[in-house]
Amino acid sequence: MIVGIAALAVGGCYPYRLTGDDVVPTDARLAATGYRLPPGQTLADTGERLGLTVTEERLPAAFGDIALTRFEHAQPRPLIVFCGGNMFRREVSGARTVELLAPHGDVWILDYPGYGDTPGAGRPDEFAQLAEAVADRVDRAVAGGRPAGVVFWGHSLGGLVCGDIAGRTEAQSDLVLMATFQSFDQVVRAGATALVGPLGGLVRPVIGDDVPAVDLAEALAGYEGAASVVASRDDDVVPFLASARLEAALRRQGLSTRLVAIPSGDHSRIHEVPGLVTRVVETLEGVQP
Repeated sequence: MIVGIAALAVGGCYPYRLTGDDVVPTDARLAATGYRLPPGQTLADTGERLGLTVTEERLPAAFGDIALTRFEHAQPRPLIVFCGGNMFRREVSGARTVELLAPHGDVWILDYPGYGDTPGAGRPDEFAQLAEAVADRVDRAVAGGRPAGVVFWGHSLGGLVCGDIAGRTEAQSDLVLMATFQSFDQVVRAGATALVGPLGGLVRPVIGDDVPAVDLAEALAGYEGAASVVASRDDDVVPFLASARLEAALRRQGLSTRLVAIPSGDHSRIHEVPGLVTRVVETLEGVQP
């Protein structure tokens, strides 16, 4: 009886039911709630200020063309493909992302299906098409003579997206997973466990069919690059336990991994933690099998 009551308590205070409305806030879904995204710095102005060439590109997909913006240095640099969290839009927060990552390489940013300048409804099949299209574009860039060095850098939901892309590419690459998790099922389980300990295992997540169906352990089976998993111990959106379990799962599969744990950092602004981006780049160079 006590166990049953505890399970009900967890179910009442942790969102064990997830749907696309919860985790994929497309522009249409936000508009339906009356929420308006604040404008960001223009991407062209950002590129000019940083001395980077800015190229707007559209990648064809069945649901419509994917909006991709490339920020590139005059001299050859490694490529960082950035996949943002579930609220990321190129025209809203892309400029700040580029400011943080451009010192370490060229940066490509993109809009998800139904986000910003990419059409679509944010369906799982559209995210799969996006992953395939971006993977093909990266492979073509490398085959065309782009310098060696590709990093897929994903934040939160973007960790699933970039992990899926990395698992589909032929090019040698490394992977950064910031404040992310193995799957939506696993992040719910970790959240419940973080709240009540072992009793959290009684929660049975209910994940809607409209949620991106990526499991990073499956997507990265056979992946040969290094994976740096970054997590804040006080993250109140993606529990630290979810990221730690992700790193352990990838390590068991034979990936070269590094868990970068920080004591504190806001989930949405984790990249702003002083020195963290540089520290993560250094871990990629030092990861051992």
